[in-house]
Amino acid sequence: MVFVEKCKAVVVKGREKNRIPTLRCPFSFYTHCLGRLHCRQVVSLPFYTIITMAPQTEDPMNMTSVGAALGEVVASKEDTASKIVFTEEELTAMSAVKEILETKHNLDKIHLKFLAYTTIVSKNRVDEAVKKYIKFLETIAMFGLEHVESEEEMWADSNVAKQMRGSFAGTGRDNEGNQALWINSTSSIALEMEKSSVRSSTLYTLAVHADPISLREGIALVIDISRKKELDKVGNESKLQKLWQAFPLRPQAIYIAGASGTLRIFVGGLIKLASLFTKQKIIARIKFVTVDQVIGKMSKESAPVYLGGQGGGVEDVFTWTQARLAAFPVPQL
Repeated sequence: MVFVEKCKAVVVKGREKNRIPTLRCPFSFYTHCLGRLHCRQVVSLPFYTIITMAPQTEDPMNMTSVGAALGEVVASKEDTASKIVFTEEELTAMSAVKEILETKHNLDKIHLKFLAYTTIVSKNRVDEAVKKYIKFLETIAMFGLEHVESEEEMWADSNVAKQMRGSFAGTGRDNEGNQALWINSTSSIALEMEKSSVRSSTLYTLAVHADPISLREGIALVIDISRKKELDKVGNESKLQKLWQAFPLRPQAIYIAGASGTLRIFVGGLIKLASLFTKQKIIARIKFVTVDQVIGKMSKESAPVYLGGQGGGVEDVFTWTQARLAAFPVPQL
């Protein structure tokens, strides 16, 4: 989404945070705009560049030139927006996390992509990233898994494809620019399918974060229970809930869609309990909404196919996950 202010500011961003006259240009594409926007100051930051433009006192901004410049920015971004390039700060934090996991926790099998994801979602805070990685290991141990398996091991599970297609929906970004992590499970997870569920969830979650914006700025978490019928309990519901609570996530919005009044009361109680252990700002982002309301948070192109959208161009969530993960770089630590 592009916001154009009449004064002298253009913001290329999913959302506008302030009215400072700047052009925020992700991935340092400002070189396409220099000379056209009367820039007077360029400040390079690890994730984006801020260009402060000189005041337009005599002549108004030439909006045709601005449009052309933005067109070049967007065109360039299309080619490289999905490419993650780790910063020195991120690599340093990852190395520190890896060393602590190996020396203090005696881990000899560390999934480097999951490590990178956990570290960056933790805003490069080493101690926090270590705690989240260990918490995830302790949780998956309840399912008989001793470590975060390699992608080859997870893909080798013949049930992963079925679990993934039955639990998640292909989507695009919401109106705020956040990639959606869309959970749409319509059936219970049988005891013998628990490991497959863990693997499919891990692969899909990593894939959702496999672009610079989602990895560094966060995602929108959508849990659609509108199609979920009364299900027979199999005894692992609490354990599966703990699995999702253990994933390192940085949700900018959390939507629980289609919950009945009774279920809202039940989930509300769980949220109050979770507030004892989770940051209050995360709890505040949880919203009960109807399916129509959550669809209103994104374009028709981004909404899931089963709800009449185009799924963000995702034809099959399984193959999409494979492609996204293939593009997720392994950090050289």
